[in-house]
Amino acid sequence: MIDVDMLEVAIRHGVKIGKREAIIKSDIAIELITRLREAEKDAARYRWLVDNSVFGMKQNGASWSLSFDGPAPEHSGKIGECIDQAMKEKGDE
Repeated sequence: MIDVDMLEVAIRHGVKIGKREAIIKSDIAIELITRLREAEKDAARYRWLVDNSVFGMKQNGASWSLSFDGPAPEHSGKIGECIDQAMKEKGDE
């Protein structure tokens, strides 16, 4: 796993001492790109859920629920896949 804070410090330090380029190993760059793509996909799912779900709150306001029409996941590890499928079916992906 990349220590993003350490990477940022190294890049900022290079800029402070007048270097115009920061050298990043290709494996670190690929991992950052992969993580960015995963984060963008998660953000798209989040936005889709907000735009396409029904929000409910119990009378006392102590608990709430969020639901959308789509296939139920077999287990919590499959929630992302179910959201992705629902997004495809609505043409929002």
